[in-house]
Amino acid sequence: MIRYSVCIRQSSITCTPSQHYHTAIKLDSPGPVFYSQVRTAELGGTFQVYKFRTMLPDSESAKPEEDKTNDRITRVGRVLRKTHLDEIPQLWTILTGGMSVVGPRATWTEEERHLEAEVETWRKRWFVKPGLTGLAQIHEINSTDPKTKLRYDLEYIRRQSFWFDIKIVTRQVWHVVEDTVSMLTKRQNEEP
Repeated sequence: MIRYSVCIRQSSITCTPSQHYHTAIKLDSPGPVFYSQVRTAELGGTFQVYKFRTMLPDSESAKPEEDKTNDRITRVGRVLRKTHLDEIPQLWTILTGGMSVVGPRATWTEEERHLEAEVETWRKRWFVKPGLTGLAQIHEINSTDPKTKLRYDLEYIRRQSFWFDIKIVTRQVWHVVEDTVSMLTKRQNEEP
């Protein structure tokens, strides 16, 4: 508790962004700051992924659900997800070689079972290392539409190149900026 109050007392300039996220998550809901999950890796292997926690503790469901209708997401979690800041801890997984910056989005092993039952050829996306972002993500497709997601993932695998990755990362950064500006503008318009 002392760590949180020290960060709150420090000026915004001296607190790192990570300390702000840590404090906001702890003040918003009980539970840990970080969330870990076993995800499917290349060729069906698994790896541990870490993110800032955006949902109520112990409330995950293997069935994919849109963020708009998911009542398990906390208030701070909605902001972190909208701005993609919840993904920052995954940079460690990239640095240690567990995943790449671009590739098919790594899927939770429990969710994988549902997706494989829905789409027979789901495992075709296992032929490359999973990524933080991918072709499906820049087209705003997620696991709630597994057939379309698989189509984009397979297209990425066919077209994979350094320049294609640069294009995807650039579009993802653009989406993050757009989402953040949209959220801030909406909040500003709601204030009296």
